Amino acid sequence: SGLQQAILVIRQHADDPDAWQDNPEWFRNQLVLDDGVEQWYFSVWAPPIPASGSGGTSDDEVRYGLEDESARLHLNVAPAETIRRLPDMTDELADALIDFRDADDDASPLGCEQEYYNQLPQPYTIRNNKFTTVEELLLVRGFNGGIVFGEDVNRSGILDANEDDSEATFPPDDGDGQLSPGLASLLTIYTRQLDQNSAGEQRIPITAEIDVLRRHGVPEQTLQYIELVRAEGGKIAHPADLLEAEYELKLNHDAQPAGSIVQSGVGADVLAVIIDTLGPEHSEPMLEGLVNVMTASASVLAALPGLDEDTAARIVDMRSGLDEDTRATVAWLYTEGVLDVQQFREAAPHLTVRSSQFRVRSIGFGAKSGRYRMIEAVVDRQKGAEPSIVYLRDTTRLGLPVALDVESVEVSQ
Repeated sequence: SGLQQAILVIRQHADDPDAWQDNPEWFRNQLVLDDGVEQWYFSVWAPPIPASGSGGTSDDEVRYGLEDESARLHLNVAPAETIRRLPDMTDELADALIDFRDADDDASPLGCEQEYYNQLPQPYTIRNNKFTTVEELLLVRGFNGGIVFGEDVNRSGILDANEDDSEATFPPDDGDGQLSPGLASLLTIYTRQLDQNSAGEQRIPITAEIDVLRRHGVPEQTLQYIELVRAEGGKIAHPADLLEAEYELKLNHDAQPAGSIVQSGVGADVLAVIIDTLGPEHSEPMLEGLVNVMTASASVLAALPGLDEDTAARIVDMRSGLDEDTRATVAWLYTEGVLDVQQFREAAPHLTVRSSQFRVRSIGFGAKSGRYRMIEAVVDRQKGAEPSIVYLRDTTRLGLPVALDVESVEVSQ
């Protein structure tokens, strides 16, 4: 019932974070059935959102709502350098991870391929392909429960007493009053979205014919710039590459001799329109692995090209105060002065402002007996399509992650 309630909210309110991110009215202690013996409720909960600049949290206030899966890095498509910049990641771990997911048998400088796994006391065949779950990291050389799950032994995202007592009880932790949730809290394999603009229409590839770009309102100066760059064999892979761009001509053109500097005409005033209208060079309408700049933690953002810890913290601090029009595209990162030109060009191809997949954690419980069961799911929602469940598992064996809060429900005797 909790999962179905989440799907209903996703279907109707996916574009309104206030409806799904923390909404106790819809997700806390919802009565499903009074069978005369027991009263059965569900709660859909989520870990607290980390404060800016923090990978973990010391705040144990549970949210009643959903998690945006696009707040995580896609384990299968994240560039190698992004993988290396994740918290507590070493070059040895990163190379082993890349070798595990790539299709070749050529080991990275500090990595390993099938030959290493063949020599283990209990050999196994590695995938040499995409990860099918984040937990599959445990099969990669060097990775263990402490690296993948951190101190968060029950996967709750909330700091429990046994996760903050140093070596007194399992798991081992540093007792610093903050939860280290491990890599699993930062990674996913499910994020993808249609390459659409803010109105839900297909964006036009930056490589489209000039007449097509003109029909979709691209300014004439920008069209001339694109045409001249193309004429000299240049490549514009993403609309972010047009920001404050200049190009020195190598050849003579009609009214533009060699050596002339041509400008794209794309500045802060038109950047949002360009980013919303044009898409990257690609052959498929579906983009995989974009990170939602409006919901991602500073730890995730800091791993992306063009960003660092300080910049990521500024993004997290600023985004909640943006109006609806400003937050409609990632252009605000430049127009609001958070990123410079080069940073924006590097970061924008990896970012989005929309949520298409949601993680659902639901607890069903009896108010009298305290019996409970839990499930975790990922729901995929694309505009124009019915939400679908792409991942589902029973997590009861991990133990109760949050208090059932039965004192707040009316229990009939």
